[in-house]
Amino acid sequence: LKLSTYTLVNRLQKARDFRPLIKDKTDEELVRYINNTLETREKYYLQAALVIDNDDKNPTNVCAEIISILHKKLV
Repeated sequence: LKLSTYTLVNRLQKARDFRPLIKDKTDEELVRYINNTLETREKYYLQAALVIDNDDKNPTNVCAEIISILHKKLV
């Protein structure tokens, strides 16, 4: 599942107290941290057989999209 930096920042700001790696970061530091982490991990993420853009989608729609794509690959 692929999320934009903006979406990740919004989600992680709400959970900051429960995430030791970002707990003490300012909003600017959090954006930099997310961008750096995404850049470092991108080569691994690109190896996925399936990438779903998850911005502005609810879990039901994401699941339906995954099922639809998998169904097309299997048929």
